[in-house]
Amino acid sequence: MIPLTEEKPSVLIRADGSHALGMGHIYRALNLADALTSWAKVRFITRGDEIAYVKLAERYPTDITRNDDEDYEKICASPLDAIVVDKLNNNASYMRRLKSQCRVLVSFDDCGEGVKEADIAFNVLYHCEKTVKTGSTRVYNEPSYAIINPQFSETRRVKQKTLFKILVTLGGADTLGLTPGVIETLDALSEEFQMTAVIGTAFKHHSELEKAVARCKHKIDVRFNVPDMWNAMTEANLAISAGGNTLFELAATGTPAIVLCEELFEVETADRMMKEGTCENLGYSKPFDEQRLRQTTLNMIKDSKRRQKMSEVGRRLVDGRGSERVSIIIRTF
Repeated sequence: MIPLTEEKPSVLIRADGSHALGMGHIYRALNLADALTSWAKVRFITRGDEIAYVKLAERYPTDITRNDDEDYEKICASPLDAIVVDKLNNNASYMRRLKSQCRVLVSFDDCGEGVKEADIAFNVLYHCEKTVKTGSTRVYNEPSYAIINPQFSETRRVKQKTLFKILVTLGGADTLGLTPGVIETLDALSEEFQMTAVIGTAFKHHSELEKAVARCKHKIDVRFNVPDMWNAMTEANLAISAGGNTLFELAATGTPAIVLCEELFEVETADRMMKEGTCENLGYSKPFDEQRLRQTTLNMIKDSKRRQKMSEVGRRLVDGRGSERVSIIIRTF
């Protein structure tokens, strides 16, 4: 157990984000940090771009590094009780170096050999049972450990009395630039509905987006850098989403989803959530299958009973208390 003294224990979080990587790790790490601050002092190390650095530095002490040696130098600068590594595929030697400098080493969704060096592994997105099958690592992979802002589960759904609402939310970066194509694909449907497209801080496909919005015949609202995504989700009857941590946020708000995976490794998560009954996964492909997206969306619009069932399943599956649970596990290890 990490001892509580007059001076709070120190926790360092290592997380990256950029247009290429996406911003999911950054947002998740910030939500975790908010939970940890009830008992710990938190600081960050990142190799993310300027956007990621600014997001972190707005709220917590943050250093930018360029390589493993610089990570280690920053880590050794002051004693640490816990190190949290929120990045994929870490090698064993890197994790061993980190472990030598803390009481508790924690990893998130690491499927590399380095996860075996962690004391605790939270693999909610990517289970990777074979990787962590041996050794003493304590593994948690249930949706109840999904780290999201508690507001996602606390905000009540809005009953729509007007037009059917579709939320297009493809991550803080939308690395593949799917949003403009999704808008155009849905706009080809003759059904009446309105769209809300949420654009994140690391999005770089503005020219294509402007053209798609200008041509759109359906009512569309484009929102940038939305701080209260839970409201956008609870207002929607259906979401078109990528396959990362957003799926757990949608589940917590009871928002049925159609998933377009932007990375191959997202397919595992989306398939699992589809089996649970919260979404329909259209998989990973470049370009995405426009006809399949249109038909799946049309089916969802027409099937209110299925949407209601998906909504109920999602709320039961993800209660929004993952950050609290994770914080307690780290604190009491």
